[in-house]
Amino acid sequence: MAEVARRLLDAASDVSGLAQLKLAYLAVDLAKELIGRWGKKKVAVLVDEVFQAVGLDKAGIYVKSLLNLIEYP
Repeated sequence: MAEVARRLLDAASDVSGLAQLKLAYLAVDLAKELIGRWGKKKVAVLVDEVFQAVGLDKAGIYVKSLLNLIEYP
């Protein structure tokens, strides 16, 4: 599942030419990795200016992916 999401993200960012999109979702991947190693009680994710990077049209998807990560690590 993660590989499919990564491939879709790569395709979307290549088409739009936005490296910022890749970086924004890299934060989600990093959080997943850290939660897997340390547990969710020891990981905090702080994002700044992410909506400018992913765009307001994708902001809901980004926030939902972070919430899902917290609820279902």
